[in-house]
Amino acid sequence: MLKLCSNGVQFRTHFTLHLKRVFLYSTSSQTDISSSSMVDFMVKSLGFSRAEAITSWKKVSNSNHIKSSENPNLVVDFLKQKGFSNTQMKKLISSLPILLKCRVDRTLIPKFNALEKLGVSGSDLADVVATNSSILRRDFTNRILPMISYMKSIVGSNKKFLNLLKRSYWLMSVDIAAGLQPNIELFRKYGFSDENIMDLLVIHAELFGHDPKRLEEIFKKVDEELGIPPEASTFASAVVLLASLSEKTLETKCEIFKSFGWTDCDIKTMIRKAPRCLNFSETTIRERLNFFMNELGCQPGYVADRSYVMTYSMKDRVLPRYTILQVLKERKLYTGKAGIVTVVCSCESLFLKRFVLPYEDKLPELCTAYICRVKGTSTS
Repeated sequence: MLKLCSNGVQFRTHFTLHLKRVFLYSTSSQTDISSSSMVDFMVKSLGFSRAEAITSWKKVSNSNHIKSSENPNLVVDFLKQKGFSNTQMKKLISSLPILLKCRVDRTLIPKFNALEKLGVSGSDLADVVATNSSILRRDFTNRILPMISYMKSIVGSNKKFLNLLKRSYWLMSVDIAAGLQPNIELFRKYGFSDENIMDLLVIHAELFGHDPKRLEEIFKKVDEELGIPPEASTFASAVVLLASLSEKTLETKCEIFKSFGWTDCDIKTMIRKAPRCLNFSETTIRERLNFFMNELGCQPGYVADRSYVMTYSMKDRVLPRYTILQVLKERKLYTGKAGIVTVVCSCESLFLKRFVLPYEDKLPELCTAYICRVKGTSTS
């Protein structure tokens, strides 16, 4: 079958183990704070439910090298001073509960000062840190800070830089010289402009955390095996797809298509047209194949060549529009040749103009229901 996967799962596993190795903070060596006291604190001061607090604090209490620190109130007060809302503090502590035991003067202040010098300040600082807590993990000086500085130097736009920081969780364990830089050069080698590379880095930061040799293998498979040239609009999407799926998952999803009569050639055509089709869950894939092939009677080759039609939501787009078209045909109000692909892929304004608004007087309830769905209002 198609050997198109990457070692994305291994990368994530390695990263998780890396975080466990470096997950140490500057703490005082006095007596331990009891777990029950910390749970009570999280409930009263941070808005956790008791169950949430217990679950989060287990991440810390099971680490026997962690000792008590300054009063966690100091941590909360510091975060408030930095502009963190209650929601942001809860989000951050939920992800990184050990933060409550750290020394504000030795751990938080130096890190926040460094971030502010790089232009991450005010509400942006709180938003970035709450969204990507890996920024505050231990190896800040030797790995985290150099990575953030490098990101800022290559991205350019401050808005893109901030968006990248929020999405760069997986990059925080990547070596710049051995990982990130070679991957950026790989994209350049395949003809991507720096602007396109930066856009991809912001949207798919995890892609640049892969082993460079493995990522190059994926590039070659997309180019040579799937026949998608680097200049094609779907090339990057196909790379992202293959880098994110394990071989087993990819094989399983391809087998679903085969169970509906698809050939390897059909599957490759589908990936060339709309790689996103393989990002859906197995249940969603079956649902969409069943509709287009069993209910509508479409052939594999027809759907594969127009696979972008399967990327639209069945509930919000495909079924409502299909229902409108069927009713119009049954009432002989529409005798045109537009099929399901045209109907589904038309922009909303065009669909309304062609298939809804002209028939409001003859099908008032149906048309009103559809228009209200588009506007997000109720028909009652």
